[in-house]
Amino acid sequence: MWWQNRNVLYTAMDGLESFSWILLWQALQTAPSKIASNWLADLSDTMLERVADKKIRIINDFIQNNVRSMALPRAVKKLRLLLKRLFEKYASYAIEIDD
Repeated sequence: MWWQNRNVLYTAMDGLESFSWILLWQALQTAPSKIASNWLADLSDTMLERVADKKIRIINDFIQNNVRSMALPRAVKKLRLLLKRLFEKYASYAIEIDD
């Protein structure tokens, strides 16, 4: 992976994932909440390896529907299904590439 100084191929799916994170970032900033503050802090970590691990945790929260019960800003709740589908697509794509 990129944080391990290995060459990677940047694909359209990577661009879609980047868009998803920007969308989530903007939605998290619309209204303060504990989970929003935690996720923003996680995504702002200066250690890229930790950010990657935290992104995986956030993706899993979306895929496993854990976000449904979280006290998230309204903007994130409105985007929940879209982000879930985007993250599911990215996760399945990453699994295919890794195999």
